[in-house]
Parts: sequence; structure tokens; C-alpha cells
Amino acid sequence: MLGRVVMFIRSVLNYTPYLDTVAHDYCNRYNVRANSRFALKSIIKRYPIMAVIVIVNLTSFVIVGIALRVFERPLENLTHAGFGDPITGLWCAIISMVTVGYGDVYPSSYLGRTVVVLGAF
Repeated sequence: MLGRVVMFIRSVLNYTPYLDTVAHDYCNRYNVRANSRFALKSIIKRYPIMAVIVIVNLTSFVIVGIALRVFERPLENLTHAGFGDPITGLWCAIISMVTVGYGDVYPSSYLGRTVVVLGAF
């Protein structure tokens, strides 16, 4: 699954307007390699607010997902919610933070619930 995500990101960065022939000409002129790193830097330079929002959201998803796993894993044998798997904690964090709340996975400890409530803000 992670390989698919990496390949998707690389393909999106390879087919941006920052890697066409004009971009290659500018890169050759200023002695810079025209690769996906150049495209990513160009996108961040052009859309700085969107880049900050995406980076902050992704970071907070991961932090809340890890915190949920840490607080809910000791109760794995009692609840059978599946928090032993890191993806389940990440899934619960994302669903809670985007206010969808399917209800298929939810924290049962007070610390886990606190993390989800604070993450939703």
C-alpha cells in the first residue's frame, strides 16, 4: 500500500507543469536538476498556504494516530477494537479529525477519548 502511495506522489510530481520543456530550459540555464524535488519546491513556492495546511494536517493525523495506539493498545484484549495495528489508530484519527465519525473504530479509554477530542479541534 505504501508503495502505491509513493508511486502516485512521484507520478503526480513528474507530470506537473514544473517539469515540462520550459522548466527544463530554466533548470539548465541555472544549473539545477529538473526532478521531483524541484517540482515540489516550485509547488510549495507557488502555493505556500496550501502546503502549510497539508503538512500540518498530515503531521497531526500521524501524531494523533500514534497517541491513540499508545493509549488504546493496553486494552486490546478487552475491547477487540484493533488498535494493535498502527493503521487502525491512524484511521480513527483521520475519521475523527475530519468529523465523519463512522463509528466502526472508537477509543474506549479516557485518555484515548481525550486525544480524539483534542485532535478534533
